[in-house]
Amino acid sequence: MNKRMDILRKTISVAVLGMTLLLPLTVMANELVMLPGRVTDRVLALAYIHNLPRHETQSLLESLGKAASGGLPVEPLLRKVEEGLAKRVSPERIVEALETLSGRFQEFAQILDGVAPHTPKNRDVILRRMHNLSTLGITPEVLEAYLHGRSPQSMGDVLNALEIKAGLMQHGISDQDAEHIVKAGLTAGCFRKPKWNLVRLARAAREADIPKEHIARLILDIVEGRKTDRIVAEELGINLDRSPGRGRHGGAHRFGGREAGVGRSGEGAARGLMQTMDATAPRQCDNNGATTQGPVDSPTD
Repeated sequence: MNKRMDILRKTISVAVLGMTLLLPLTVMANELVMLPGRVTDRVLALAYIHNLPRHETQSLLESLGKAASGGLPVEPLLRKVEEGLAKRVSPERIVEALETLSGRFQEFAQILDGVAPHTPKNRDVILRRMHNLSTLGITPEVLEAYLHGRSPQSMGDVLNALEIKAGLMQHGISDQDAEHIVKAGLTAGCFRKPKWNLVRLARAAREADIPKEHIARLILDIVEGRKTDRIVAEELGINLDRSPGRGRHGGAHRFGGREAGVGRSGEGAARGLMQTMDATAPRQCDNNGATTQGPVDSPTD
């Protein structure tokens, strides 16, 4: 009898041990299914490089998988994992940071779903740009107000305009003047492209001690089609081709890029967004700020 009880106890112990070992693998497998293969491969590679135990790797995968299953951008979260591990941050703290960032993306997703239930395929790009704007001081409430009533095709215009607004304010233009410029430019269809030259003008004018009210009026002339950015630059004695921030990413690297938080630069994100949107507007500014007719395929300056 005692021998049978010993065998039974051992059998139960083995079964419990098997379930204990199998459960984490099952959970991890479920999370892997939710994640793109490249994300899974990268996390497992990072776990190997940093010698993470199974439970810590599982926690990272669970957090990323939860975001993916909720339709949130995963790439910015993956970069957070990479940055944290590179700085020797504990996986527990990284998971906390992932939860915080996921919460922000969830807030933007709710705004987006509220104003555009049938969001286009580039949802991830829009959410990343919304997050970038929030790091630049554009509140979720302002984003929601601007996007309300907009078609998915015109969202690129709004995001372009708000990125420029953030850049103008960073270089001394008041919130009121920047707001006036943005609304006038949206009405004129001027933000089909991200107009980084407006930010370059504001920055150069500030460095030249030109009154900010004066440059704000001139920028308003540009977005309303009365002048071009080149003409304004000549009037102010500014060389846009040599102004700070000019380059492959233009002003975007300061106002919408990695310094702002996540993802591609504002200009790069705008290009990805606009290439997949066929927005139309009654009028828009060309590369030099003059008002023209017809669609623009991809943004430049």
